[in-house]
Amino acid sequence: MSKQFAMKMPGGRRARGGGPDVYTGLLFLSVLVLGAAATLMYFAAVEVSPESNPLALQEKDRISLPNLAE
Repeated sequence: MSKQFAMKMPGGRRARGGGPDVYTGLLFLSVLVLGAAATLMYFAAVEVSPESNPLALQEKDRISLPNLAE
């Protein structure tokens, strides 16, 4: 008879461990998408920056794009 009521009492069941849920999957997916976007922007900056350095700044009032004919 004690087994019959054991499942209905508080604490009668063992709590299962929490695993990844939908929000964890969405968070992981968003990190991957942001990483891919940052990588694409880096390669785009290499194309238009002077000396292929994406962190270098162009001179003020002298912005030139290497792929355009002047």
